[in-house]
Amino acid sequence: MFAGSDMAYVFGYANDVLQSIIVIFGAAVVLYNIPRFRRGTVQRSFSALIGLVVLVYLMELLVSRSVAPASAEFLLRVGWIGVTLVPAAQFHLSDALLRTTGKLSRRRRVLVVLSYLGGAAFAVLGLLTNWVVGEPSAVATTPSLTGGPLFPLFTAYFWAAALGAVYNVWRARQRCLTTTTRRRMTTTLVAILAAPLAVFPYMMLSSHPAAEMPLLLWPVLIIGNLVVSILFAVLTSQLVYFGSASPDRVVRVRLYKYMARVPLAATIVLLVFVLVSRAPSILGLHKEVLLGFAVVATVMIVEWVIHHYKQTFERAFQLNDDPDVRRIQALSERLLTTSDLQQFLESVLAATCEAVRTPSAFVAALTPNGPRLEAAIGPPAPLEGLPNAVLQRLPSPGGNGSEPAAAGRR
Repeated sequence: MFAGSDMAYVFGYANDVLQSIIVIFGAAVVLYNIPRFRRGTVQRSFSALIGLVVLVYLMELLVSRSVAPASAEFLLRVGWIGVTLVPAAQFHLSDALLRTTGKLSRRRRVLVVLSYLGGAAFAVLGLLTNWVVGEPSAVATTPSLTGGPLFPLFTAYFWAAALGAVYNVWRARQRCLTTTTRRRMTTTLVAILAAPLAVFPYMMLSSHPAAEMPLLLWPVLIIGNLVVSILFAVLTSQLVYFGSASPDRVVRVRLYKYMARVPLAATIVLLVFVLVSRAPSILGLHKEVLLGFAVVATVMIVEWVIHHYKQTFERAFQLNDDPDVRRIQALSERLLTTSDLQQFLESVLAATCEAVRTPSAFVAALTPNGPRLEAAIGPPAPLEGLPNAVLQRLPSPGGNGSEPAAAGRR
């Protein structure tokens, strides 16, 4: 049986792994959206929101691994910047979504600027003073900032901006005219709550910030982070369509292929790294050797699975097995350019020469103007220099305009 301290350690480590996965996927979403910034404000504001959430989670991960109290306080205050600006970025995103429905408002634009200014003010106060957040408690098991005298004011600003963003998305949903956009906006209305729920510093509301977290709260925290990750995944899958000039199928498959190759592969490598680093030594090898072998093998296997089964995954993402999807997948592999055809004929001729043990061979097309050399292997020789016996055996072109090809040795 596990002791209470052992269970707390296991829960804490599981929570760190989950937070690491959120950081990996969030950073991947930001990188995916960077080339799409020119398409509109939705992608830019959403990337800002995700980036700030990633900053908060990353700082929390580093704090859990810090060894010096001064370093932990610095990291917590850097993460505080993300906490203060998340509601402003969320309100900015809601304004961009409302503008896509044709609802423009100068007052709302002013509120976006004011929300960023308010968040920046609280961030500066948190970095330079103890008015909003104070120093971490010296006896706290898990380092976390304490609430300052202005923290209630920050709480009012945080949730006012967050609820204002939800209200804007609700208005955008009410203005949607088509079933597709209304369904997407409905999903977004629920998923947009992920950001404030994920980053708000709940521990500062406690009257005993130095107390150790109860064991029963660890599963709640892990489930909460899991719900947040799911909401962010849903939000990403809905907002990726805004500003896109491609069909939904193309956008969806492109996003899923990227997610499989970048964050999913990185997550699998992370899990293997954690498991191997915690496992006992095998065959008397050092942990560094095992980690290197496991990481390289994992990367190769994951990439092989994605490459070998990519068409199966693409059809699965369509939620059906449409024959048109199969034809589209096969089309890119069967299209041949003139250069591709030339290289294919040369490969066939090279294999033929090796099989029949002849030094040269050619492929000629029969045209109304006479035979035309298409490909040749071996010592160079013009077509008109072929032996007359070979030319005489070539059939005449068909009357239907077709151009059958003839092959022979030289």
